Amino acid sequence: ADFNKVAQAVEMKKVKLDDLISTEESYLEDLGKIALYYEEAIKSKEDPNHPIPMPQGLCEGRDLIAFGNIHQIIDFHKLYFTNGLKNANNDADKILELFTKKKGDMKIRYGKFCINKPKSELVMTQFQDCYFNKLESYLRQDMRLADQLIK
Repeated sequence: ADFNKVAQAVEMKKVKLDDLISTEESYLEDLGKIALYYEEAIKSKEDPNHPIPMPQGLCEGRDLIAFGNIHQIIDFHKLYFTNGLKNANNDADKILELFTKKKGDMKIRYGKFCINKPKSELVMTQFQDCYFNKLESYLRQDMRLADQLIK
């Protein structure tokens, strides 16, 4: 009976750790969709012949407010966090160590993101119809950028 309880606990731990990695991979995929918007917005700002030109009021720096520091969050997950979870090989101690080591980085990146969020939402709302909806259609995205950013 004790062996079965231990075996069940070990299996449950593995399921939880697998779920954590799966959730992180899904989140990274969502961040990739945001990166598409971000990269296309940069192109539309810099290229006067872009099919969806960035409106004047947005390209004067408000585009930076709209996206905030999302590129830093994307890079953090792509370069460090997702791989760190995978490399931990379901070892809870290694995962704890990863969270402990990266806690400060996460706090800074997500803190900045949260502080900027109300400003970002305002800019998104102001330019939703005249720009972001068009960009969404152009990129054939099934979810609005504003919705992606709160996921």
